[in-house]
Amino acid sequence: MDNDEKLVRYLKRVTADLHQARQRLTEIEAERSEPIAIVGMACRL
Repeated sequence: MDNDEKLVRYLKRVTADLHQARQRLTEIEAERSEPIAIVGMACRL
């Protein structure tokens, strides 16, 4: 196996890992952006 083949295999593996990391990051960011409710109440006497 020459260096070119090793490089191609490495780049394919790293690219796949990067794709998985981006998917996971997108999922985590989607979970964190849940809407919040701000409830206020006032009373004047």
